[in-house]
Amino acid sequence: MSTDAKTPPFAYECFGQHIHSDFQFQEMDETQAADPDLLIIRNKALLRPPEKTQMAQFLPDRQFFDFPDVAQAEITDKTRLAIALYPGAAEAMLGLPVFGPVMATMLHYRGYLVLHGSGLVIDGKLNVFVGHRGAGKSTTAACLVKRGHQLFTDDLVVIDLSDPSNPLALPGYSAMKIAPDIAGRFQPEEAELLSNGGYPYPKERLRIRQKQPLQCMPIKAIYELERADGAGLEALDFNPAMNTLMQHSYMLKFGNAPMAAGRGAAHFTQVTRLASLVGVHRLKTPSSLAALHQIEPLLTGAA
Repeated sequence: MSTDAKTPPFAYECFGQHIHSDFQFQEMDETQAADPDLLIIRNKALLRPPEKTQMAQFLPDRQFFDFPDVAQAEITDKTRLAIALYPGAAEAMLGLPVFGPVMATMLHYRGYLVLHGSGLVIDGKLNVFVGHRGAGKSTTAACLVKRGHQLFTDDLVVIDLSDPSNPLALPGYSAMKIAPDIAGRFQPEEAELLSNGGYPYPKERLRIRQKQPLQCMPIKAIYELERADGAGLEALDFNPAMNTLMQHSYMLKFGNAPMAAGRGAAHFTQVTRLASLVGVHRLKTPSSLAALHQIEPLLTGAA
């Protein structure tokens, strides 16, 4: 394995982590260098023989990912990420796997709870949206950002439960992925289209220029989205809330392997604690895009 020994040239902050990187990520602005929590190192050759399909391997001391035709990535010691691009890969797309499954895995192994969803700051309070594929997470987030609310995170919702009575969400980066027809309708004024570098990705990626910096925040409420004829809101009891949070836990989509060595029990404890401290709701969102604005009064009035 051959890597450059020099200090990585780019510095970022994301999900509370100071990152030094050999790669430049268009999703974020560079920050002043600080003692790094994570080093992202460019590897000159593939880390392993290439796979034909996407794969992930979870071992106690390292976690490996293969994203065919894009990159291979390996986390070691929870603090070092080696990345090898496939020949001819679009480096502009590297943020998708790195700040998706790879970052989710690193933070899971560091003891954070990671949900698959989006976070929006509405009236100064953080609202988290989860939902199954097709439920409209990205569309709902885009609509709310278009109406002037602040994007807190997209795809990963990372929660610090080290204080048992005060769960805090860690801010992500100000970019989101939405379908091209949705982007045409709900693209915020303070947004720019990110380059896909020629990669045939089915969604548009928008960088939102935020007016205020993002900070760690308590969660006001969690909403599971469900398509319906009209807008509606239903508070969930503890057991359905637990089930909802488990269904939308990011790492469980990889099966039991990331939950080995006691991490499964710790994860269950985290979900139990979150469900007891933060209200979980079922949010019915109108199927009609023209009626989607109807959910906004429900969010500003929800407990």
